[in-house]
Amino acid sequence: MKTFRVGDIVTVTEKEEAYYSNYGGNPVCFLEPGETGVIGAVKVPKVFRTPGGDYFCCIDFVKDGREWRAGVDYGNIKLVKHIN
Repeated sequence: MKTFRVGDIVTVTEKEEAYYSNYGGNPVCFLEPGETGVIGAVKVPKVFRTPGGDYFCCIDFVKDGREWRAGVDYGNIKLVKHIN
């Protein structure tokens, strides 16, 4: 598992749909490769066994003036900058 810290600036290697995207009147929203976000939580346990390990990170990002969060497998995260 890669080492990321809360506050690190990251991007994704594959587009990831945000929580509550296209739900309850919200627009569809994806975090796209090259767009940056901030790690909000690390080593979050998965509820269901899915490929990519037992844990994921939460990435917070802003798109079209709104704050969003996406759950992303460690293998799909690329570090842009460590924050101390």
